[in-house]
Amino acid sequence: MRASALVVLSSGSSRAKSGQSLAHSGSGRPAAGQDDRYYYDNEGRKLGQLQSVHSLPEFERIGLIDEWLGIDVSLETTVPAEMWIFPIETISQSEGGFEAIHQSCAMVPHWEFIVPEDGRWKTSFRLTIDTSAAQARKLREEATIS
Repeated sequence: MRASALVVLSSGSSRAKSGQSLAHSGSGRPAAGQDDRYYYDNEGRKLGQLQSVHSLPEFERIGLIDEWLGIDVSLETTVPAEMWIFPIETISQSEGGFEAIHQSCAMVPHWEFIVPEDGRWKTSFRLTIDTSAAQARKLREEATIS
């Protein structure tokens, strides 16, 4: 599945000189704390498990993989962005006290920019969710059963 968006910011005034913009992409419920569930960079290098926190300068692509589920989620931008990645957690009280429960992962591109003369700044980004590894595993399992 792919989803694309074009972001155009218009200052409405020729006096605006700079700005910031955020876009958020969340991926719900991949498990954290496992070596086969991790973030990766533009070149496919592992950046850390899904519970890790990063602020990465000048990235055009960031992704996360859950090898166990067979899911690859990536976010690409046409304008390099600082990428903020972090877990979304809730706090639960258990017999042992309070504990953080991993709920989701956030990949947030952040731009600081100078507004062009025409007062408009734009970028586009694409969110891709690849489940082909999960689909292939399901087909193998079905073939084994038959």
